[in-house]
Amino acid sequence: MIKELEKNYVSEVEPDFIYNRFDLFCDNYIVLQAERGEERHIIEARIFNNYAELGIWKMNISNELLKEISNFIFHNYSNIEYTKFFFCQTKGKFKERKHFYIDLPDSAESFLQRRSSKSRHRLNKQRHQAEREIGVITYKEFKTDNCPEEIIINYNIWKARSHHIGKIEDADSYFKRFHVSDIYALYLGDNIAAMMFSCEQCSIAYLENFSFDIQYSRYSPGQQIYEYVMTRLIEKNFKKVFLAGGDYDYKRKYGSIEENLYDGVICRNAYYRLKYNLITYYYKHIYWKIIKIKNIG
Repeated sequence: MIKELEKNYVSEVEPDFIYNRFDLFCDNYIVLQAERGEERHIIEARIFNNYAELGIWKMNISNELLKEISNFIFHNYSNIEYTKFFFCQTKGKFKERKHFYIDLPDSAESFLQRRSSKSRHRLNKQRHQAEREIGVITYKEFKTDNCPEEIIINYNIWKARSHHIGKIEDADSYFKRFHVSDIYALYLGDNIAAMMFSCEQCSIAYLENFSFDIQYSRYSPGQQIYEYVMTRLIEKNFKKVFLAGGDYDYKRKYGSIEENLYDGVICRNAYYRLKYNLITYYYKHIYWKIIKIKNIG
């Protein structure tokens, strides 16, 4: 059984996490109660022009109930051609993805003990070396409304160097698009060496992105700020942090839990499935080639 609820049920969404809580950053969402047998979920769905995104990150939902939810939306919203979701615990012909999360202990000391003594010694040695050779290590924290422009300027420069990509966008639009709430920066003397963006609006925190200046790589600034942010989240009484996917070594440290979750798309019918596949193929295999040819010309 699927039914639409009043929006005052958003407090019952679980896991309480930014990408399950469309109510925190948009108006075009609905709240649904979804039940099938012993399954019961309160979920939010964001309604776009022709599709709906289900806020079911880390929810354990059967394939059958997913289809019922989608059919309910198709029946009540004639403009919706397909529904999509990310990182759901389900079974079906969906795209499997790695997902990482960390259950945080009650103290920063307990968290740091999750590293080997050799690893702790090496990182401490790198801290002392950085302070001898460059300057004192300090950390600064900002909210999105008081973040210095140098943060996003340096982020753009570093990503261009390390990932061979151009400017991401201005700070305001980037933070808004990815729901960043907090910014952490590591300084070596007067030089910014690393930064991390996080989403801390809900009871479960999410690390959105981070980067560092590769000229300071020998001091491990990325690991330094990652460890700092985790200890700060513990001090802020967070009990869990989501790290999403990606094959990155740092996501496997500090007692992280690795699991297989699923991204998926459910279409209204075969026609819209074909349309979706063709559009997806175009943007994945053709669009960027056209852009590249135009830029060369």
